[in-house]
Amino acid sequence: MRQDSRNTEYQERVLPSLATYAALLIIPGSLFLVFLPFGEDIALLSVLISSTALLLVSFALSPKIQLKDQHLQVGRASIPINLLGKAEAIRGSDVFVARGRDLSPLAYTKFQSGVKDIVRVELRDEKDPTPYWVFSSRNAEILAARINKI
Repeated sequence: MRQDSRNTEYQERVLPSLATYAALLIIPGSLFLVFLPFGEDIALLSVLISSTALLLVSFALSPKIQLKDQHLQVGRASIPINLLGKAEAIRGSDVFVARGRDLSPLAYTKFQSGVKDIVRVELRDEKDPTPYWVFSSRNAEILAARINKI
């Protein structure tokens, strides 16, 4: 029996952590120093342009997770929900093992820097060699619960 789609819909954009953005501040600072000999205005303009570009690129490249319209979409990949098996939220030290030693080379992965929790969703498609999807999520418990409701 299918649940009401309003109870299972989910949407999230998995942005990098604040620590990642803090590390990226090195780039505009370096450009400021590079362009400073050409003038303070040019150096400040390079900081403004590079900071804006970094923010836009990090937003555009951040994976979007959607669970709606009978599909799960992670980044550009999409799969019908009738092919999904059990979903599991993985947290803490288990993430290191799931992303490393226990990771199948055939699995679909989508990780985001600085996001600690992941979701692993088993697949039930006999024609697809991919055993499961594993991807970063800031709300891994909620997403896994919604997938398991289906």
